[in-house]
Amino acid sequence: MIHDHNIVDAGKHFTIDSSLRTITTETGNLILVKGDHNSERYTFEISRLVEGHDMSQCNRVEIHFDNIANGSKEVNEGLYIAKDVVAEDETVRFSWLISGNATQLAGTISFWINFVCTNDDDEIIYAWGTDVFKKVTVIDNNRNTEEVVHRFPDVLEQWKK
Repeated sequence: MIHDHNIVDAGKHFTIDSSLRTITTETGNLILVKGDHNSERYTFEISRLVEGHDMSQCNRVEIHFDNIANGSKEVNEGLYIAKDVVAEDETVRFSWLISGNATQLAGTISFWINFVCTNDDDEIIYAWGTDVFKKVTVIDNNRNTEEVVHRFPDVLEQWKK
């Protein structure tokens, strides 16, 4: 069975200030659960012209993230390439579909965004980045699938059959 449907942005809207390079949102709590996968989409908006450069000409919008565990130094680093960059008259919009890669650890997610223009040889000819946004929380849950499989493998095999 194929599970295919759109994940709708439910108010998780971020604005990038091109002068200060900051990412802000009016959304109150930014809470994800450890293991969430493709269940949240964050939408971003930036002015189309930044210091005279048309950001819609960037051929790669990168969302870099660090998923940092509570109470330890464990960090899961990752990168998401925006696939839905849309240029409008005065703005550029795109989104981040948050996968399980970003929610592996209960703790926090920090992220920043880079706009990159490359030439045909994939050499970077222009790059512009934001400051780090640090206000996303990943809460723990009681997923115990691995423990159940370990303790009751025969029962699970019978159930599958």
